[in-house]
Amino acid sequence: YAEEAIVTTNPEVSSVRDSDRILGILDSKSLRAEQGLEPVKQHLLLTRYNPSRVTQGEMLSVEDVEEILHIPLLGVIPESQAVLNASNKGVP
Repeated sequence: YAEEAIVTTNPEVSSVRDSDRILGILDSKSLRAEQGLEPVKQHLLLTRYNPSRVTQGEMLSVEDVEEILHIPLLGVIPESQAVLNASNKGVP
């Protein structure tokens, strides 16, 4: 069983809500939880982050996501138009 989990989410309400559900499952349904062991250590990886979209109110800030999920931030991966274009074209 895992001792640590990296929860990856986009800074959008629906994605953060889904991540919060996953954290609840880790806390209550993981093998460690069922055996009464120390909880799985949880870390946050925020993806597709764009500060200008935060300023425009189009996505949550890093602080907002941290406040909602209450887990330590591991890192932030910025949004990339090149990655989005490649993904839409099926280019690895």
